[in-house]
Amino acid sequence: MLDGFFERVARELCPENLFLIRIDNWFDKKWVDFAGTIALEPTFLGSIQLPVATSGARLRGRARVVPPFTPRRVVRQDHYLCDGGIARLPEKPIQVHPAERVSGDWRSARRILEVCDSGFFFWLSSDSASTGRGSLMCYHSKEKRVGAWYASFEVAKSGRWVVSRTMNIDRETIGDLIVGRPE
Repeated sequence: MLDGFFERVARELCPENLFLIRIDNWFDKKWVDFAGTIALEPTFLGSIQLPVATSGARLRGRARVVPPFTPRRVVRQDHYLCDGGIARLPEKPIQVHPAERVSGDWRSARRILEVCDSGFFFWLSSDSASTGRGSLMCYHSKEKRVGAWYASFEVAKSGRWVVSRTMNIDRETIGDLIVGRPE
């Protein structure tokens, strides 16, 4: 389904950096802007302490962070430098996700702009052909701004892949990006 998509991104959008991160299995739109969990203050019922609740932290814009997928879910990460519409592997690729889990909460998360201030980051699901559904999430950084969008896909009864959900991008645009506009 994504054949040629990333080559088109490199050729037509000419980002300085292109990151492709394959995630084990499908993921939902809830990962957009998710920064981790926050442990809330303990609650007491008399002298009995109830379990500490957690809440999801969401950061947008310049504060956007690398989504906190556990290292075991990160199947592969590739970094390309793009020059004149041609993507090439750098001598020292940047690893977006650490190889081991980093302890801490959302305040210690790595900001997208710390990784790269000009580029496209794509997280895509694995095993899409066997599960019949896939996900694609994009963060794009430029001029100290970070945008984000998400799209999920599923196999329709016709056997063709269709856009099933989007966030911050409309279905027609994602269809044009994936399939390409007719010449």
